[in-house]
Amino acid sequence: MKLLRPVKINLADVDVPRIVQPELLYHFPIPPALHRLNPRLLLGKRWWNKTRKAAYRSNRGFCQACGVSGRLDAHERYELDFKKLIATYQDAVPLCRNCHMYIHWLSCPLHRKVGILKKGNAILLNAGLPVAKTKMDSLQTVYVHEQVFVQYTTEFRRNFWSPDWKLDLTVLKLNKSKFRKHPERERLIL
Repeated sequence: MKLLRPVKINLADVDVPRIVQPELLYHFPIPPALHRLNPRLLLGKRWWNKTRKAAYRSNRGFCQACGVSGRLDAHERYELDFKKLIATYQDAVPLCRNCHMYIHWLSCPLHRKVGILKKGNAILLNAGLPVAKTKMDSLQTVYVHEQVFVQYTTEFRRNFWSPDWKLDLTVLKLNKSKFRKHPERERLIL
């Protein structure tokens, strides 16, 4: 009987995702007041292409929410403070189209909503995480998951849709003078 020698495997060369975090599906989309005020638009195509490609490489070309490989989108993550109405940019993460649309469920076409909700909920169930019956329920589910339960009240809803949101980009360490004359300067925290 011939003994096999152990083989050294360099884990960096193995074709698997580095991170799979189904809880990313709980992430809120950016409030509508900031749709036209985000790093992608403020810093331009060159910055966004560099950032999104780095996000894809960071997880070896796999979706960070479900682990699927293939066509990816880069999703900008924000920490949202619903009391101060400040969205703080954190980073960009690679997501497959289905996971990305699950997060941006409100803006996807009506005929795709049921399928997207089912796929996203299946990913959450598979990970043993709480599932929303509707995407509106996920507003509560997110806070239950984070151990900070906030009722989905009229005030909470009004804050999400408020036009007074500010965007905090301090993590990017930008040159403040570049934005001195920007028309939305008072809504930027640099």
